[in-house]
Amino acid sequence: MSDPHGTPAFDRRLAELARSAAAVARPESPAAVRLRAGRRTVRRRIGTGALAVAVLGAVVAGGVLRPSFRDDVPPAVTPSPVTPPSSTPTPTMEAPSVTASPPSPAGTVGARPPDPTPGRCTTANLTVTLGSPDAASGHRSVAVVFRNSGSTSCRLTGYPGVDALGGDGRTLAHAERTPRGYLGGAARGARPPTVTLRPGGVASALVEAQGFRADGGPCTAYVRLLVTPPDDVRSVRLGWDTDSCGELEVHPVVPGVTGRSG
Repeated sequence: MSDPHGTPAFDRRLAELARSAAAVARPESPAAVRLRAGRRTVRRRIGTGALAVAVLGAVVAGGVLRPSFRDDVPPAVTPSPVTPPSSTPTPTMEAPSVTASPPSPAGTVGARPPDPTPGRCTTANLTVTLGSPDAASGHRSVAVVFRNSGSTSCRLTGYPGVDALGGDGRTLAHAERTPRGYLGGAARGARPPTVTLRPGGVASALVEAQGFRADGGPCTAYVRLLVTPPDDVRSVRLGWDTDSCGELEVHPVVPGVTGRSG
């Protein structure tokens, strides 16, 4: 029977036990201690960093991350949004404006107000007559009078047409239109006025002539005047008892009845 303690396997086992005992009995060198401590520190830091990363991920995922502030720095204030005013104005209620009309004077109830823009006077709504004749230094004059015989106002502006007729009805002269003559007329340098005639109102134009002919020829007296109101075509024949026979003139229409003015 063989001895188990003399086998090669037994010898190897004894050698390993001897090395282990020697290692335990031999103190560890300072370098080995520092190396082992450094490895533990590295492993601990690696573990701590992994833990921090995991915690940070959980915080971000949970929506609970909050910024940190220093004690002496106040947190930023986010201004509230300002709503711009509406471009549509708010309607306002106003009381209606009431204008009190003054009472009508006694006796004017239903009276027709004056015409704002009177039309022109025509032969149809005028009564045409001759005024009193005048004479001085060989000159003769008479006023042609226009009276508004209508029911509304009308206006006259400018010169009437005037022709002198002989006893046989023939036309002897056409009146020259001049602003002013020897015996009167409109103001010097003035433009012919516009005369508004209310019902019953009167205006006139002065007609002048001479009692002789400038060339010394025979004088055929004017017996009638053919008068046409300004801006009209219908004429009126008026008898003129005068010895006038030359230099027939007519002046513009003026308010009232004109005559000799010096």
